[in-house]
Amino acid sequence: MNLDDIEAHLAPSPDGADALVDLSNVVRNDRFGGPHPRSLDRLGMVIEALARRTSDRRVRVHALADRSLRHMPREYPSPREPRLLAEWIDRGTVVELPDVDGPLLELAEVTGLPVVSDDGFADFRELHPWIQGDTEHFLGVRPRAGGGVSVKRRNMGVRSPAEISRKVEESDLKAHRLLQGRERAPMVHVLKRSWRCPRRDCSLYDRNRGSRVRLPLMRGMRPVCEAHRVELADDGPRPPIVQLKLMVDGACVQRFTLEQDTVVTVGRAPGEGGLALYGHLPGDLLARVSRSHLEATVRDGTVLVRNLSGNGTRVRRHGSPDWSPVSGVRATGLDINDVVELVPSVTLTRSARKYPPELARAWQAAARRVPRDVQEETVVEKG
Repeated sequence: MNLDDIEAHLAPSPDGADALVDLSNVVRNDRFGGPHPRSLDRLGMVIEALARRTSDRRVRVHALADRSLRHMPREYPSPREPRLLAEWIDRGTVVELPDVDGPLLELAEVTGLPVVSDDGFADFRELHPWIQGDTEHFLGVRPRAGGGVSVKRRNMGVRSPAEISRKVEESDLKAHRLLQGRERAPMVHVLKRSWRCPRRDCSLYDRNRGSRVRLPLMRGMRPVCEAHRVELADDGPRPPIVQLKLMVDGACVQRFTLEQDTVVTVGRAPGEGGLALYGHLPGDLLARVSRSHLEATVRDGTVLVRNLSGNGTRVRRHGSPDWSPVSGVRATGLDINDVVELVPSVTLTRSARKYPPELARAWQAAARRVPRDVQEETVVEKG
């Protein structure tokens, strides 16, 4: 399809569309449509495939693009393509947003229109549980042997809580512009440090508050405050931080973060510095939780829990059906996806989410890992 013919197939709103298109995902999909990192020709190929699928040569799509798509014009086959994309956006035939994934999925849920994208949307599966196991609402793009592409229904599969948490984390890094290069590698040197806003009234990056981790927003190569857009000061190494999820009947109702070497009491009303479950549990369950039910701490990235309740606390290891009591004397280590039960229906579990520097160490280890085919390669030296 000629580039000039594409706009006739772009619907400004979903009302007149046959499908929703994740334009950034399609344009950057270098498995078809030439070797360039970005190409609008790929959108034309997708439209042709949808026309064949729907038997409608005038098929129309509602396309949403991330704001970053019009950047880096040299990645397109010609300077005309990013200019044409900008014209579509200016005329309203393509919707441009800072990040389209959330609005795209909301539109899909409301309208029932299929979504053309090869994204797994793992970071949105908690907010949109209908994605799990879906086989009806997503179309993947597949190259055809004779040229062109086809669009076929995707089985979205079921992602584990660990996979979802890791993807959520990656999205956070993307939102803060902490991914760099073609490989989208994180800025480890930034993630390993704590940061402080020079504004005295700003508490976003206060190291004395362990309830939430704030990542700096990158502008160019400078970390800046999300609220005040002023450059942040280096406040030393970032201590290891882990996340606990409060679950009611198997559904997460709240998340808490714990910093290295902090000792936190969890209970109905544990007092200053504790994690109070008041406000997070229905009254009948809250009444059965002790005021100070258990103690949690983090040492070297490991969560340790100790029972404080006269009613007892128990733990179930990931993959095991059996429960065992949590000692009130000796601390019990809590691994990812282990479950601690305070009372029936109320549990705590350690999420798979990793915070810097645990995250930074994981990426560094991955970068040092040598692929098996490289390990086994025989090098012949020329003599």
